[in-house]
Amino acid sequence: MISQILANTPKWVFVLFFVLLALGLSQMRTQIKSRKRVLILPFVLLILSLAGVTSAFGISAMPIAAWVVGYIALAGLMGKGLAATGSSYDSITKKFTVAGSPIPLILMMGIFFLKYFVGASMAMKTGFAADVSFPIIISLLYGVFSGAFAGRALRLLKLVKPV
Repeated sequence: MISQILANTPKWVFVLFFVLLALGLSQMRTQIKSRKRVLILPFVLLILSLAGVTSAFGISAMPIAAWVVGYIALAGLMGKGLAATGSSYDSITKKFTVAGSPIPLILMMGIFFLKYFVGASMAMKTGFAADVSFPIIISLLYGVFSGAFAGRALRLLKLVKPV
């Protein structure tokens, strides 16, 4: 069954997997980033995860509400913490030093495999896809993954001290 799923997977999905893998691996080393670069990934993932919800389940109140709950919960929880050890902000260059971490890789792979699972489940019309709670659980997970990226960015932004 897995070989059939993989055989029917469009080639661009494999390309996307390797692009995300490379991007995630690059996040494991310390980097210097502008505010724009700190915010771009959480913003892109916010749009993509919400688009994933609406493309899979339509513009429906319960899945969108579940996504919002997951997003706000994780962004809020993670945003309250401190930036990772080794992260800093230079007020002269207006750049962040972002400590390397495997967390972005784990989150990107989580989003990718969640989207892959949803697509395969719905295409095969599995029992998962027929379950009434499926859209709510999946939407909540999309929100959690993208909210984690937002929370991480919020922690970095707290390093900026008002002048």
